[in-house]
Amino acid sequence: MRIVSISDIHGELEAFDVFVDQLPKLNFDVVLIAGDLGGRKEAITILRKLAAFCKPIYYVMGNWDSFSYEECLHKQATHIHLKHQRIGEWIFLGYSGSAANGYKGHPTLNDSYATYQSNRRHNKRKFGTYESYCKALILEELSTYISIHQIDVEDLVLVTHDRLYAPSFFPLLYVFGHRHQPKHTTYKGVHLVNTSAISMNSLFSRIPPDAPGNFCLIELEGLNCHVEFHKIPSPYARRQDQRYPGVYHLISSKTGKDTGVIFEDDPTRPLDADRG
Repeated sequence: MRIVSISDIHGELEAFDVFVDQLPKLNFDVVLIAGDLGGRKEAITILRKLAAFCKPIYYVMGNWDSFSYEECLHKQATHIHLKHQRIGEWIFLGYSGSAANGYKGHPTLNDSYATYQSNRRHNKRKFGTYESYCKALILEELSTYISIHQIDVEDLVLVTHDRLYAPSFFPLLYVFGHRHQPKHTTYKGVHLVNTSAISMNSLFSRIPPDAPGNFCLIELEGLNCHVEFHKIPSPYARRQDQRYPGVYHLISSKTGKDTGVIFEDDPTRPLDADRG
């Protein structure tokens, strides 16, 4: 099983097209999208272009996604939020949403912030942050789904937008995005893959917006998992006069050559804000 895994497109179709140009060179069986496609119009365009390769497309939603959980955006693309799909021996299961936008539009967590605040003292003592509170509810939902459908976790590929910690189950492969850092680690037999971002051009990203994007090619064979990260040259250049608070800006020498970047934090940004 060869999986092309992408995330965090942020509606940037120009960056996405750079990625699509690389796909004909690859031999793959399925495409996974770990959230943050963008708006509805951009998401439909993205899925249509991927569908041209005639492979199954499974996706979850992130904090940038502004379309409905129930909506079918393309007949070849399946939103796998609490819905599993099987290809051969492998089972793909996802969970959509992100605390970064308060799980807006989420079927079960849409009002979770109000619930957390209604008994804030107890919830803060038990769970700590609102994000941790939500992730505890998510893990409970996933564990219940896996139990009801009798899913063998040794054959499970789990996909979420942001990473969940300390699950009570251990899939073979766990793919996520949101953090914009390509990384492959293992924990208790689980292959954890941060699939990074197609486009770093995100307002609150702590990575330069013109940094190369990434996608990864994952090969599963038995209990073995091999991950290759591929860079995507950014179609964007750093702009001298554009200065947003909370993002990286260009530092130029007197000769005009780039010498680095500096992060200027936004004092108005909430401390727990994390929009990847």
